[in-house]
Amino acid sequence: MLRRRKILLLILIVFAFAVIGLTIIGSVSERPEGNVVPRLVPQNIPETIRIHSIDSPEFRGKLAQWIYDRSQRISKRTARDIVDEVFKYKHPVFLLAIMGPETGGTYLPTSKGPTGDYGLGQVVPAQHKELMAKLGVKDARDLYDIDTNVKAMSIIFEEMLARAKGDPVQTMKFYVGAHKAKYQADLFVNFASMMLLMES
Repeated sequence: MLRRRKILLLILIVFAFAVIGLTIIGSVSERPEGNVVPRLVPQNIPETIRIHSIDSPEFRGKLAQWIYDRSQRISKRTARDIVDEVFKYKHPVFLLAIMGPETGGTYLPTSKGPTGDYGLGQVVPAQHKELMAKLGVKDARDLYDIDTNVKAMSIIFEEMLARAKGDPVQTMKFYVGAHKAKYQADLFVNFASMMLLMES
C-alpha cells in the first residue's frame, strides 16, 4: 500500500512539472491542442488518495503549516480552520489544492474575483442558484464564511467529478477552466506537494 501510494505521488509530480514545462514554453497557452493533458495521472481517483481514510492530527498540522507558509494574508488559526473544515468532506486535499490558484495563493477566505467569485473556492452564486438556496446563502458575502464556502466547493467538486466519470484531470479542468493551463499546473503541484507531506 505504501509503495503504491509513493508511485502515485511520483506520477502526479511528474505530471505537474510536465504541465508547467508546457506552460513555460508557451505551447499550452498559444494553441488549443496544447491543452491536451499527458496521460500520466490515473483516470480514476484511487482509494489511496481519498485522504479521509488516512486522516491524522499530524497530517492536518502539516497541511495547515504548508498553507500558512505560502500565504501572507492569513493567520495560523485560519490555516488550521480551513484544513479542519475540508476534512469534513470526501476529497480534502483536492479542495485545498483548488483553493491555491483560485485565491492567487493567499488562501484568504474573503477573496473576491473580478467576475463575482467569492471565498476560498471562488464560488459564483449566479452559476449555482439552486445550491445557494440549499445552503441558505441569501447574500453572496455569506460565501466568505469558511464552512459555507468549503461546503459549496465540495458539492460542486463532487458534481464535476461525477460529470468527469472520476477523472481528476478533467474534474480540475471543469473547476478552474480548461483554458487556464497555469491554474491547472499550480493545482497539481499543490496537490502533489501536500500529498508528499504524508511521507515526511
